[in-house]
Amino acid sequence: MRTARPGPALVQSGSWRCAQRVEACLEALVSQDSSWEHLCVQQAELGYLSGRHKDTHRNSRLAFYYDLDKKQTRSVERHIRKMEFHISKVDELYEGYCIQCRLRDGASNMQRAFSRCPPSRASRESLQELGRSLQECTEVGRGGRPAGWARPGGSPAGGSVSLPAGLCPAGSVRAPRGLARGRA
Repeated sequence: MRTARPGPALVQSGSWRCAQRVEACLEALVSQDSSWEHLCVQQAELGYLSGRHKDTHRNSRLAFYYDLDKKQTRSVERHIRKMEFHISKVDELYEGYCIQCRLRDGASNMQRAFSRCPPSRASRESLQELGRSLQECTEVGRGGRPAGWARPGGSPAGGSVSLPAGLCPAGSVRAPRGLARGRA
């Protein structure tokens, strides 16, 4: 498994079920039994066609088959490139999801820590701000994407997911390129 189990606040809010679904989808997309295996089969077929292509090239009577093999080889090469691209996009989306989970866990941990502090005006204000940022982290907008991320076929709402400066060293985390373009 790629990430640790989220904190108790997420279990109560139902986000843990969502995290389980994301993990299941990721495993279905990039498990050894699906995408990678299919990619290996395509690469083996490309190797076979390349070897056959060399043999056919030597025999002029098989020129018709030479052209067919050449077209099929190009088709397989295109398919392999597409598969590699899609696998890299799934990995990129998963990395963005992991960043979002870490931000959400950090906001949840900070909220718990501030709630245990002795009550003062500053701690109450910080707790309220943390509550808002935690809600932003856990909100899911239309299309099943976190609020502020791109909608399918559109531009990102705001372009980035911004959190208070204390939650992230950089101050904000931008959506992964695949999401910013509205592609999955």
